[in-house]
Amino acid sequence: TEQSARRPVLKWIDEPHKIVGAIEDRASGTAVEFRKYRVKSLFTGHSIDQMGKAANALLDGGACITSYKTERESELKRFSHAFAPYTDAKTLYASLPDKHVAINKVRLPSGKDAPAFIAEMVPPPSKVKDRSHVWQACAERYGRPWKEVRDAIQEKRARYALMDAEWLTEIEEASAEA
Repeated sequence: TEQSARRPVLKWIDEPHKIVGAIEDRASGTAVEFRKYRVKSLFTGHSIDQMGKAANALLDGGACITSYKTERESELKRFSHAFAPYTDAKTLYASLPDKHVAINKVRLPSGKDAPAFIAEMVPPPSKVKDRSHVWQACAERYGRPWKEVRDAIQEKRARYALMDAEWLTEIEEASAEA
């Protein structure tokens, strides 16, 4: 297909260390070829070290890396060459706070590597927002919220079970008197 007609695709693989044995040999060729066809591979795992030699192939193919501070300094040592100007992994590891910060290395559309940068993330909100607007939208769209329907069904089941028990008791008492 024409380059302009191609649509970008994101291929997300969670826990890649579970399948790394199957993709290790093919990763070197596909990492570069997929980029030509606008296919982006997203691997969300615990550590790049778990990827074995597939990690080197992906990095050579121009991977964008986002790494959070972990208990292992070795994680940053592996990327120290890619995280220029942060060349000393020990200093970089010590300077990162424990949460809400990630170090990133990205490749530009031109194919050149951008300098690594540290991104501060927005911490999670301290207060959970009110969800009543979602309940109201469900009520308007579906008639009633699903929890309300579930509770009504359970209430009817309990009421009918009680009525059945009362009816059975009456029949047993009537047969005992006769």
